[in-house]
Amino acid sequence: MSRKIENLNFLVKPGDREKLTDYTERKAEWFFSRSFDTDGNQFIEWRDFEVFADIVTEATGRNPREDTEFVNTILAKRRPLWNELLRTCDMNGDGRISLEEWKDFWGAAADFVHQHDSLPETMKVIAKHYFHSLDVKKDGVISRDAVRRGFIQAGGSRIDADRLYAHATKRGRQFTESVYVDMFMGMVASMDEDHPSKYLLVGFPANQGASSTTVVTNDGAGSSGSITTSTESSEYQYGPRTTPPNTYRMDGAYQ
Repeated sequence: MSRKIENLNFLVKPGDREKLTDYTERKAEWFFSRSFDTDGNQFIEWRDFEVFADIVTEATGRNPREDTEFVNTILAKRRPLWNELLRTCDMNGDGRISLEEWKDFWGAAADFVHQHDSLPETMKVIAKHYFHSLDVKKDGVISRDAVRRGFIQAGGSRIDADRLYAHATKRGRQFTESVYVDMFMGMVASMDEDHPSKYLLVGFPANQGASSTTVVTNDGAGSSGSITTSTESSEYQYGPRTTPPNTYRMDGAYQ
């Protein structure tokens, strides 16, 4: 059964995972396992969101069995995301999302990006959800400290956080929601393994082998240094759909 979503002509069909390259499939699997599938059973279920809420509660020093109001606040914030995922990805209607359904969704979304230079609505919901989780000051801008803290809490490295932040804020730009969504679009659809949007995938193995250039950083508190980032040649320009994977480049984000 296909699932048509009211976002232009976005249609998810069984087998859309065949539109993925080996690299984009690995990104889809990594996002699935690191962002949603907390118990590793190859399904996204509401229970995964409950486990996440417990983890966040414990990280603040609270007991999730006692501070149920705090837990319920977290769950209430994530309920719209869960509803959107079910609406789009649960093609067999069993109330959960399998890894195969997720890859069909990712393949359809990547194809949508190539055709429309835009994310389908469900991917925008996911992207904005994660942006707002990093926008700790609620001023519409992600700080370097927030990126570092988020990466470390998720098991990532500070240097990957700095790589992400350096690309997001190059040319004096602030790390706003629109920049984050554009980077998310690249993360979903790019077939280029040097594409800097890959740093949104915290801990992704492919991030370890990036080609490099040196970027001088300053944390705003007077300390400065240099980090190694993926090459500047990976500008995000959408090429024709027929461009071979080894030469495909994207950069809708940073024009």
